[in-house]
Amino acid sequence: ADTVPAEILKIIREEIKKQGYTFKQIAQKAGVSPRLFSYDKRKRGYTRDILQKIGKALESQVILQHAQSDIFWDEVVSIKYDGKEMTYDLSVPTDHNFVANNIIVHNSHSMSYGNLAYKTAYMKANYPLEFMSALLTADAGDTEKIAEIVEECQKMKIQILPPDINESEKEFTVVQEKNAIRFGLMSIKNFGEGIAESIVKEREKNGPYKSLADFLSRVEDKNLNKRALEALIKSGTLDIFAGRSSMLEALDLLLNYHKEAHTTAKIQASLFAGSAEDTLNLPQTSPTPLLQKLLWEKELLGLYISGHPMDAFSDRLKGKPTLQEVQKTTRPGVTTVIAGVIDEVKTILTKKNEKMAFVKISDKKSSLEVIVFPKTYKSIQELLLENTPILFKGQFSERSGEKTFTVEAAKKLE
Repeated sequence: ADTVPAEILKIIREEIKKQGYTFKQIAQKAGVSPRLFSYDKRKRGYTRDILQKIGKALESQVILQHAQSDIFWDEVVSIKYDGKEMTYDLSVPTDHNFVANNIIVHNSHSMSYGNLAYKTAYMKANYPLEFMSALLTADAGDTEKIAEIVEECQKMKIQILPPDINESEKEFTVVQEKNAIRFGLMSIKNFGEGIAESIVKEREKNGPYKSLADFLSRVEDKNLNKRALEALIKSGTLDIFAGRSSMLEALDLLLNYHKEAHTTAKIQASLFAGSAEDTLNLPQTSPTPLLQKLLWEKELLGLYISGHPMDAFSDRLKGKPTLQEVQKTTRPGVTTVIAGVIDEVKTILTKKNEKMAFVKISDKKSSLEVIVFPKTYKSIQELLLENTPILFKGQFSERSGEKTFTVEAAKKLE
């Protein structure tokens, strides 16, 4: 039978006690027998269906997670020696266990991993800039992973500098005097290694790019196409030359200029007659709104560089506690309001085929995952969109020193 071991009874009883119910009350609310909450040596476990009912009645995230887990439990009946067999490294990310007799066995090379863990911990502690820069380079292009590592950098007080056409190398680089790490060109989404290498080599050979026209006329790489140039503009890499909106408005002009510069012997002889400084008359546009800049940066770099979406509401939220402060100071069971921008929404189906969600929100200093149960989810699901600044009303609950926030209502910050 698909059962979760009886040891979960301790967690169930803790959750009932925390909520202030009697066993009889929660049994009635969940529609189960009160004897399920009593210790019994003969009890082997709980079916997922029963756990689902109890978890929903208690609105307990931890019990629901056990009820909906992908882990299946079974007991070892017997073990017998079956001879020797060659073992092979099984390439399963994060585990890399050995397989023998067609089953995965203990990690025979744990000593090597221990040695590696010690060395990497030493590097992180004693050479934090170099270590984190290498870590970022290893995951260049994976915006989700980059965001996780950058969050760790922020905890370590390491500043992350934006990509810059005259400062960035192909990979992430250390800026020792600023205790910072500079974004590498290869870390920009939709931007290839070939074009990044061409930009850096040309700059090393003939010096910094003096203008947008200078940049377009000097970089010959065929991979500087519409997608790549748009990524450079939106990520802020070309901010030293002009505003993002005006460059995007003139994207076709820039691409034509680049093409003409490398197919005509002299720029003056092309249809863009004139000097390199006056051939690119960019249209006058309104400054790019901060929120739009931030959304582009999040999409292409994996994080916000120019600020944070919550900056627009600093006056309105002045004096209000941050997410970090709310978690520390708010007592469980007390209704409170938290504010942040939605970073991620994960929806799951309960056993009753109802949708609920786990939502990660953040402000400028920290992040928090909140839970939205089915009843609430139905009423606020239209608001649960990534990059949306939002207010959540709800309560914290606490188990084993960890706090969980359950959402009761939501309102978009505008």
